[in-house]
Amino acid sequence: NYLAYLNCDVCYFSHSLSTDIAPVIDKILPERNKPIRVHLSHGVEGLKRNIYPERIENVDFYICSSENEKEIKQTEWGIAENKLIVTGVPRYDRLYRSKNIIPQKSILYLPTWREWLYEMEEEEFMQSEFVSKIQRVINDVKLNQILIEAGFRLEVLLHPFMQKKIPLLQGNNINSNIVILGGNEDISDKIVTSSLLITDYSSVSWDFLYMRKNIIFFQFDQEKYLNERGAYMD
Repeated sequence: NYLAYLNCDVCYFSHSLSTDIAPVIDKILPERNKPIRVHLSHGVEGLKRNIYPERIENVDFYICSSENEKEIKQTEWGIAENKLIVTGVPRYDRLYRSKNIIPQKSILYLPTWREWLYEMEEEEFMQSEFVSKIQRVINDVKLNQILIEAGFRLEVLLHPFMQKKIPLLQGNNINSNIVILGGNEDISDKIVTSSLLITDYSSVSWDFLYMRKNIIFFQFDQEKYLNERGAYMD
């Protein structure tokens, strides 16, 4: 990483320089020795408030999906306007090229991660409302029967930060048309091939909206989520 970073002219990143790309070294290098650094983001801003504004890194440019997102990053994140570039979302180019692909008979259920669940011990996690709601979905006999009759498959994909919790959720699931996917799934492929999205606050919903596919918002803990995380939109 360091060798590539020190020899490149431009560094594009989607999450963090200080943890993913060039830990430590970016903080100690003089500006003249740094590449042009461009933050691509990894989802459209709107449903999730950035609760760590102090972690926003001071880089050269920030990509914005829209004028609305530019306003969020300028007013809420405190980024100078001359660093904000409205380009749309680069990865949507692939979605555009895939717009005529006929979706499979599959439904993607993608609950986003919650900071307060991440460090919970196993016993506390298993007693959480999140687990209770997910378990009710994956073990719902009536739902599974409807899926079988319609010839559909419900695929549950947890956020990468929650992948280690999968073994705790799979215990009682005997339904044939409801499955929990592993962490090696390509989410971009699922966006193209799925017919419908069920989510709560995931920014993947914007990708489905772009593809003109239906979305069901299942926000069983909306009040807690808005108190703990918040959103930029009503």
